[in-house]
Amino acid sequence: MKNILVTGAYGQLGNEIRILSANYPQYNFMFTDVDSLDITDKSELIDFVTGNDIRYIINCAA
Repeated sequence: MKNILVTGAYGQLGNEIRILSANYPQYNFMFTDVDSLDITDKSELIDFVTGNDIRYIINCAA
């Protein structure tokens, strides 16, 4: 199963992707926001991506 990271998950676009993700059970979506992942911190982002075997990133952060 391929892991997909969605940043900005509490915003309007992120919420819509969360709803649509139910239609794609072959993927494992991981929803984050600034409180759980600071995408401006390069080392934190790299650690998260490599630690969770993220294959795709959908950036919805404003």
